Amino acid sequence: MTHDIRIFGIRHHGPGSARSLVAALHAFGPDIVLVEGPPDAESLIPMAGHADMEPPVAMLVYNPKDLEQASFFPFAGFSPEWQALRYALSCNVPVRFMDLPMSHAFALRQTDVQLTLEMTPSRGQDEKASRDPFRKIALLAGYTDPERWWDAMIERHTPDAGQDPGAIFTVMLDLMRALRDDKSHPERRETLLREAYMRQTIRTAQKEGFAKIAVVCGAWHAPALAETGGIKPSADAAVLKGLKKIKPTPHGYPGRSTGWPARTATAPASLRRPGTVYCGNRLRLPVIRRSRW
Repeated sequence: MTHDIRIFGIRHHGPGSARSLVAALHAFGPDIVLVEGPPDAESLIPMAGHADMEPPVAMLVYNPKDLEQASFFPFAGFSPEWQALRYALSCNVPVRFMDLPMSHAFALRQTDVQLTLEMTPSRGQDEKASRDPFRKIALLAGYTDPERWWDAMIERHTPDAGQDPGAIFTVMLDLMRALRDDKSHPERRETLLREAYMRQTIRTAQKEGFAKIAVVCGAWHAPALAETGGIKPSADAAVLKGLKKIKPTPHGYPGRSTGWPARTATAPASLRRPGTVYCGNRLRLPVIRRSRW
């Protein structure tokens, strides 16, 4: 069977990315949609299609034995992942989360935190900025702020009449390949593990007979997932072998939360106010500023 795998590299909470993604999904007509998200919370996906489910909303996955281990997965109406879920549910297309399960991520972070505390001095802001590949390319394009560059080039992109709505994602894939070819700053172990798991999820969809597979992921991961066919499954299996595991608990919302330290694209003013308002099955999120691509 021939498989058509489309990689849609997006910016988390990017309104332009969401708009382009919806158009591209309708044009592609996938048999299944794989979304960067925690498989531990996959049972919550149908809630996104509920008539009373109005974003912004969030999933919470936590370790019941260590409440300091908790991760929010927020969705606004302009989040590409939310739009991907809504598209799949409305079109009766299977949809799954494909990221490294939090059961592994929590266990991994316990070890990584210990190693960081014992071995690694903290980096200053200047050093972190110098390691940011997006800052480098923004400077080359004449922008001093990578946020403004991304907004101008991607979020405000409008395809010409008759243009393939998925063309912007092909451009994005090529750009991310060029950035990741710079091997001066090796990827973090967790990033490589996540990408290995996501490739395995794509292979599972192939084995199950899905011919047209839509993959929605952060743009940085797009090149690694586009290489799924060129990487042996045994290689990814070997990378993932022996990972420790913690049993987490997923929720559609937390009872209360204060101060979510996320970064997101420009959001409506109502989302930029500090504090959290919980009402029914909806979570009004706290301060939202910038996003990791």
